[in-house]
Amino acid sequence: MKGALWSWLLVLAGCGTSPVQQCREGVGTTCEKVFECYTTDTERAAIKPIYGKDVPACVAQLSATLKCDTADKDACPAGLVYHGDQAAACVRETKALKCEQLKAGMTPASCTMICK
Repeated sequence: MKGALWSWLLVLAGCGTSPVQQCREGVGTTCEKVFECYTTDTERAAIKPIYGKDVPACVAQLSATLKCDTADKDACPAGLVYHGDQAAACVRETKALKCEQLKAGMTPASCTMICK
């Protein structure tokens, strides 16, 4: 579970308008979706090390981990080009993701095409 969700998070780090805003929007979308889907005490205990205890803690933790404040410098790895249209689609498709899909580790296709 941790590996699939972590890779999904890294992909979402590129979603929004400027890379900094996109990172923040991706983190917010991710945290909201995770806490919408992982609701039992057992599930929350399992995700707490990665996502924190609630949405605000998740946003703070992931924003720091993904370095959202400096995303303008590192929006995509060297040699890859950022695609804002795919980032916007990623946010939309992530919001529409069903909990079963999230728990199965599904990543919207657009999220894999933000940097290419």
